Amino acid sequence: MTSRRARPLAPDALPRRTAVLAVASRWVSRPVDQTPPRLLARLQAPPPRARWPISLVTGAIDRSVTSTDAWITARDGGRMLVRTHTPTAARVGPVPLLVLVHGGGFALGHVRGYDPLATHLAARIGAIVAMPNYRKAPQHLAPTAVHDTMDATTWLLSEAAALRIDPSRIGLAGDSAGGNIAAVLAQHLRDEGLAVRHQALLYPATDLRERPEIVALGEGPEHPILTVAMTAAFRAGYLGTDQDGADPLLSPILGDLHGLPPALVQTADLDPLRDDGLAYADALRAAGVPVVSTTYPNTPHGYASFPGLTAHGWAAREELVREIARHLLPTVPITDHASRPLGEGRRG
Repeated sequence: MTSRRARPLAPDALPRRTAVLAVASRWVSRPVDQTPPRLLARLQAPPPRARWPISLVTGAIDRSVTSTDAWITARDGGRMLVRTHTPTAARVGPVPLLVLVHGGGFALGHVRGYDPLATHLAARIGAIVAMPNYRKAPQHLAPTAVHDTMDATTWLLSEAAALRIDPSRIGLAGDSAGGNIAAVLAQHLRDEGLAVRHQALLYPATDLRERPEIVALGEGPEHPILTVAMTAAFRAGYLGTDQDGADPLLSPILGDLHGLPPALVQTADLDPLRDDGLAYADALRAAGVPVVSTTYPNTPHGYASFPGLTAHGWAAREELVREIARHLLPTVPITDHASRPLGEGRRG
């Protein structure tokens, strides 16, 4: 894979609110292998609800959406939470299903932290948005997160009638590590003969092999939220010592990409994973998959979780709604599958 180094930042390149976030994150963030176990457990627990003023950063939780939790059993007997967000449209008839997989380096995060984004998507699209709280590394090594998400999807489809899901209209979405899992899930469901209509991958990690071009990016100011050291630690924590990331179950870019559903691939200009996303979009196109690919300039990794602190977070959310809706809703016409540049940030 060819590496394309992010351009150095001008002093005023980041919006002031993003620069403040970047400084704060450097004080509180560290590679996961340097995180004490008690702090790691807190980072895997449900966060506080997104009330004002937090909602100014994350977006508000849409109160018209009903959110419920269910505990299911995974293939190895482990227990897993699946959080389902049901829009009012489901009262009238079956609606599409969007399986949304959260990020966090396979090690951090909780589905309740995604309530602002998930309820927004459910309300705006009129789809049931379901989020598996897959078990985390390093306690649960790869491919547990993938298997958990597969098992949660199987359960959701088995409960389609009770949940008022239209099984002919399935979409997948995920950010960062969740983008990795969603991309793997798209390949798995295709192999199982299930017709997925769309996949939305936000700054996905698509290649978990150890690669010198990632290390060569360095730790400059062009990576204000996620650093190269953090990506290496997340990768090591997820793979453990006995896996090298060369399995398509872990690195979806190594899988068979033919016959996959149309994709939206969003990337952030100031993100060490930017080239992972761009390479996957290119590989999908080479396999004949329709792709919309957008890189947001002067925007860091993770913007979907804190759009209020970025220059283009709200625009990215609008594009996400638009692209998912036009594939899952029969009344929304599908017209083209072009790459979409935004300012100077578009590459590839």
